[in-house]
Amino acid sequence: MSKRPIGEVLHGLEVSGSCFEDLDVGYSGPLFVMVCRRWDCNSVTGRYMSTDYIFSDNDGHCIHATARSNIAHYFVDKLVEGGVYVLKNFSVQTNRSEYRILKDSRFMIELQGSTVVRKVPGVHEGFVRYPFSLVELEDLQVTGNKYFVDVIGYVLSVGSIIKQASGRETLEFQLHNERGRFVPVTLWGKLGDALLQQKQKNTDPYAVILTSMSVKYYLGGLTMSSSSSTLILDSNGIPLVGKMNASLRHADLRQAPQAVGEQSHKAGTLFELLQMARQNKNQAAFFRGGLTVTNVRVKNSWFNFTCNGGRCRKGVVRKNGSFWCEACDMPVMFPRARYRLQLDVKDATAHVVIVLFDECGEHLLKRTAKSLLDDQDAVEDDSVLPNVLKELVGQTFVVELKARTYYQYGEYESFNCSQVLVGDASEPPESSEREQNPECHTPKNSTRDHAPQGA
Repeated sequence: MSKRPIGEVLHGLEVSGSCFEDLDVGYSGPLFVMVCRRWDCNSVTGRYMSTDYIFSDNDGHCIHATARSNIAHYFVDKLVEGGVYVLKNFSVQTNRSEYRILKDSRFMIELQGSTVVRKVPGVHEGFVRYPFSLVELEDLQVTGNKYFVDVIGYVLSVGSIIKQASGRETLEFQLHNERGRFVPVTLWGKLGDALLQQKQKNTDPYAVILTSMSVKYYLGGLTMSSSSSTLILDSNGIPLVGKMNASLRHADLRQAPQAVGEQSHKAGTLFELLQMARQNKNQAAFFRGGLTVTNVRVKNSWFNFTCNGGRCRKGVVRKNGSFWCEACDMPVMFPRARYRLQLDVKDATAHVVIVLFDECGEHLLKRTAKSLLDDQDAVEDDSVLPNVLKELVGQTFVVELKARTYYQYGEYESFNCSQVLVGDASEPPESSEREQNPECHTPKNSTRDHAPQGA
């Protein structure tokens, strides 16, 4: 794994003092530091735990520092990002064995209630204002809850925030680099809101640094999840972000992206995909080609009523005479209709059922589920299936199916439709805006694993 601390060196007066390389357990100061970044750490339940910092010394080395919640307020106005200070009466500790902010640091600093902070005036040489332990996307490895990594890349599109069964919210998207590689990213909690808001203020492609991310292996590829220490940094004042934005203005972003750490196997036929999925549904195998619709299934209807909260896509149930979202634990006055199309399809080698959820259904039909229901109500049509769905039978569409969505129940075999593609099957697909909601991916009575949550 490659690691490259990169930053901007400030020029001016020389500041002397002990450097981080000379630290050892028991040392309590003095120490000259620049505050490079600061963030608050909260538990999964939202409980405030600490305020943490990245410090730089005047040799350009970095260290992680922390102040417990009961004393952190003392340093809010005294340790400001970009400022240089001399510290005394702190504690040097051996770096954590798990969830290390700086992977290769031997030590970290714990600020105490007795810690003395004095600002050093002027501009000082050697300090690194924007240090990061960046890892290239191609060099990512599973962190195993031992440490976090910083990454830089750009974002083209994001989906909607999803409310998980646990009640926590997630935002999923792909982080790309200039070499056509990407990694799926999950941001937990308020970070999803923050990225959406910051992205709206910028043009695409949106360059961003994500700090303190964990890397996991899931369903045939590497994925990244945020932690309680993750920051979203997108200012052009950060040299690395400015440099990436400049390079993206002249980059050709039309190439089909490839996931890092994923060795995809392309099935030439539907039968080949079935064989791969039957052996191991979690392998990174896919089929991309034309399939002909032979039937539209109506036993379970062609749509679901779901929670209309922008952050929740769970199906609603009838409770006490009204619709109820069990995930949000609240009534839903106006549930939203979303597609759940089940189509029997075939090629020359096999036939299966494919399930199209909301985005794929809208892409295929160029209509929302609500608009079809409104049309039926307007003409008082009592038929189970709208005409536009009946007309699908006999038509051939180019779709993408992935082995990991395979489901079998008796003689019933199905895949979720990952994408509905435009053009010849040999052409690369458009990158999907987001993965379909994993809570809705699989037909009833099936089981599947869920992506692990962030630290």
